[in-house]
Amino acid sequence: MKRLLVVTACAMACGGQVDDRDSSAPPSGTAPQQPAVPYHDASDRQSMGVGSGFAGSAFDGRFLYLVPGENGVVVRYDTRSSFDGAASWSKFDVSTVDESAAGFRSAAFDGRYVYLAPYAHGTVARYDTQGSFATAASWSTFDVSSGHPGADGFVGVELDGRYLYFVPYGHGAAT
Repeated sequence: MKRLLVVTACAMACGGQVDDRDSSAPPSGTAPQQPAVPYHDASDRQSMGVGSGFAGSAFDGRFLYLVPGENGVVVRYDTRSSFDGAASWSKFDVSTVDESAAGFRSAAFDGRYVYLAPYAHGTVARYDTQGSFATAASWSTFDVSSGHPGADGFVGVELDGRYLYFVPYGHGAAT
């Protein structure tokens, strides 16, 4: 059965992720059951100190990364832990690595790295999932506009197994 995580209180365009690790087909001749959908208002996460204002997400097989739409605070949820447990949630402010790394709209996972697509600037943030989430050394940034003037402000990022594709926000160059 697939589990769907629904998070509300996001900024502008929002995304969702489906965790299908436990998916199974119903027995032949039976109707599929509707999955129980864990629902939680992300504004309640404030009491746990993990923030709100998300604009997308990425899943690496264990952790769900919520993309900060208005700041640099990336929130991570451990899908192997209780949804309501404070220890299941952690955060890292990528703007402590690079002050221009704030406000993103999408994320992609390539098997090792999680990439955050910048919304109103050209600074891509990258997290190395083999490092500690809360350690600045696990994070790096790259200003796309330094090599491609005008390439800033993206609404999405996708990968094809080899390349990342950033979707421009109406005014930047496709990268």
